[in-house]
Amino acid sequence: MKLPSKTIYLIVLGFIAAALVCVIFVQKRNRLLQSSLASGQYEAQYLSVANRLKEQIADMQIKLQGNLSDDLQIPKEKHNKKPMEVAADITIVEPPINICLSGIYLSHIMPLAEINGRLCKIGDRIGSLTLEAIDHYKIRLSDNNGDIQIVQLNTVDEAAQ
Repeated sequence: MKLPSKTIYLIVLGFIAAALVCVIFVQKRNRLLQSSLASGQYEAQYLSVANRLKEQIADMQIKLQGNLSDDLQIPKEKHNKKPMEVAADITIVEPPINICLSGIYLSHIMPLAEINGRLCKIGDRIGSLTLEAIDHYKIRLSDNNGDIQIVQLNTVDEAAQ
C-alpha cells in the first residue's frame, strides 16, 4: 500500500508541530522557574522552615538539659561553631555493601549473576567491587586493592572486612 505524498507531508508536518509545541512548553516552564527563583519567591519559605528547625532544636536542648544532672551540660551552639585550631586529615569511608546473590545463570556465551535484584556479567561493578568470575553456586568479587571476596548463592555478605 502506497500512501499519497500529501498524506506523508501532513504526517511529517504534524510531528514537527508536536515537537514545536513541546519545545515551547519546556521553554515557558523554564522561564517560569527561573523567574520564580530570581525573584526569591521561595526564599521566605526556606527561611521559615530553617527558623522552625532552630526553634525545635532549642526546645529539645532545654528538655534534655532538664533531664540531665547538674554536672553534665549540653554544648551550646556557639561553641560548636568555633573553628578547630588543629584539623585532622579527612578520610573517605565507604559504607559496607550488602551483596545478595539470588541467582546464577550459566551460559557458555555470557554467564550472568543476579546480585541485589540486578543481572550482572563478568566485569560489572557492584558498588566498589568488580565481578571477577561466575561459577556454580558462587561468584568472586574483587575490590580496588585486589582483595577477593567469594559469595555463595543465597547468602548475604558484607564487603567491608
